Amino acid sequence: MTNNTPCGVFVSDTALNMLGLSTQVPAVWSYVSDGPYKEYDYDKISIKFKHTTNKEISKLSYKTALIIQALKTLGKDNIDDNIINKLADSLTEKEKKKMLVEAKTATSWIYEYIKLICRR
Repeated sequence: MTNNTPCGVFVSDTALNMLGLSTQVPAVWSYVSDGPYKEYDYDKISIKFKHTTNKEISKLSYKTALIIQALKTLGKDNIDDNIINKLADSLTEKEKKKMLVEAKTATSWIYEYIKLICRR
């Protein structure tokens, strides 16, 4: 783990749940990391580590990486004003400023949504 880099960030339904965008409790807790793919089962819970490119998690705050993963999970065409407002309300002004800088290397459509979130 390098400076301010999360070793794992929640992905898919887990990220949506953590951000209050879904009330579904995932049966599989998924994380992205720059390490290898791994899966662990404990009791009735699966924990998966999925490999991703460094630009999606390295040198990003936890909150920025989490929101990027949530937006990816929702998909470009499934994000509405309600989601944008909910995410904007979950961030402080300081987090918004930081996110605008950190997310510049994200996929272009994701960065466009991040700019909308940070303007609110």
